[in-house]
Amino acid sequence: MQYIARLSFKWFFGVVTSVCMILHKKIGILGGVSPESTAIYYKYITREYTRRYRNYGYPEMIIYSVSFQEFVDWQYQERWDLIADKMIEAFRALEKAGADFGLIAANTLHIVFDKVQREISIPLINIIEATAEAVKKEGIRNCRTFGHNIYHEQRLLQNRFGSKRNRDFGSGQAGSTVRQQSDL
Repeated sequence: MQYIARLSFKWFFGVVTSVCMILHKKIGILGGVSPESTAIYYKYITREYTRRYRNYGYPEMIIYSVSFQEFVDWQYQERWDLIADKMIEAFRALEKAGADFGLIAANTLHIVFDKVQREISIPLINIIEATAEAVKKEGIRNCRTFGHNIYHEQRLLQNRFGSKRNRDFGSGQAGSTVRQQSDL
């Protein structure tokens, strides 16, 4: 898992950095779901930039931190329409604040990624796509991802590879594990 996380962040960071450095773009981050992932994204982008370029000119970032409780409630009520609406509202606010593109600092919310992207003006970078691309590029046959049970039930990462993949996916939900087998 740590290798996959580093690999996908490395690939993801490369995309984000290239866009920001070449085009001088500002990143809009939808955060707060969960606070830990928001901090990880911010920390990784700033530290990796500093390590890679040996200066502190890392990209400007605007973070819209949502109320996590709303999202938890809506997930259990299966109100993905409300989640998408709130995300659309957040990304419109990020755009108004000057963000040139956005990202979602949580795996599970990518369930409504396509709907949100269709409704906003700024492009979004999809971490699920970044992970799938990194796994394919490295020729990895088995990997483990962690996330809410809903994330695994929706089979977000597996669906990026098509049918029948051989992977073992574990849930980060305390005390529970979801295993899904497929062939890569």
